[in-house]
Amino acid sequence: DEVLTVLRKNQTWQIPTLALISGFVERPFLSEDWQKSIDLLPDSIADNWKKGIKTLSEQEIPENTKKYAEWALSMTKKVHDMDIGIMAGTDCPIFYLTPGRSLHQELAIFSKAGLDPLEVLKTATLRPAQYFGLESELGLIKEGYIADLVLLNKNPLDDIQNTLEIDAVIKSGKYHDRSFLMQQLIGQ
Repeated sequence: DEVLTVLRKNQTWQIPTLALISGFVERPFLSEDWQKSIDLLPDSIADNWKKGIKTLSEQEIPENTKKYAEWALSMTKKVHDMDIGIMAGTDCPIFYLTPGRSLHQELAIFSKAGLDPLEVLKTATLRPAQYFGLESELGLIKEGYIADLVLLNKNPLDDIQNTLEIDAVIKSGKYHDRSFLMQQLIGQ
């Protein structure tokens, strides 16, 4: 509590990187959709990661690792409740965290830590704008603001996992539908 009080007093923002911390326990990289994101990496990296994942998946999860992951979840909620700024970040490509997919994992874990879906979304939108002092230009969907948008098929306020339901992206004023996005991912 003493440390958190100092963090709040000094306005020291936190980026918990829960996807990294919990990855040792939850092992999301074993899921089918995560494997698909690994397949989009350059072949040499994907092959290396798959070998590492296979080796890791055969190992027991140490108890202290489980306890640390639980502590990180509870501490993130406590940091949030003490009104210390939190932003989403994953430190990818560490520990099989693929670019893009890992952010969705981070958001899901923030939700698991006890943040409501709106607060979770703010960790990747409004909060970074506030941190950089750009909240009058970024972080909101508002006339005159700089805004790239991700259009979803399902409401992330109902379930934060719905951030994975991407239909289109508007980037620099240009609309990119799902088929265009997939073409960009697979390099065609």
